[in-house]
Amino acid sequence: TDTQLDPARTYGPIVIQASNITLDGRGATLKGPGGEDPAKFEGIAISADGVSGVTVRNVNAHGWETGLSLANCS
Repeated sequence: TDTQLDPARTYGPIVIQASNITLDGRGATLKGPGGEDPAKFEGIAISADGVSGVTVRNVNAHGWETGLSLANCS
């Protein structure tokens, strides 16, 4: 279903598994394991495979090797 994040919280990775939804971060941050050191960035902040009609907005991602990864999506 449509999801809104709490901007007062810090989140880890998000995997989108449903089509025709909206993820509204409302300014929330997805904090990766790399912290502030680019040499330690790893993982994917938001990923989706095989979904369509998804809207992602107002999300910040820090400390990740990849911010957004989509496969087989439209």
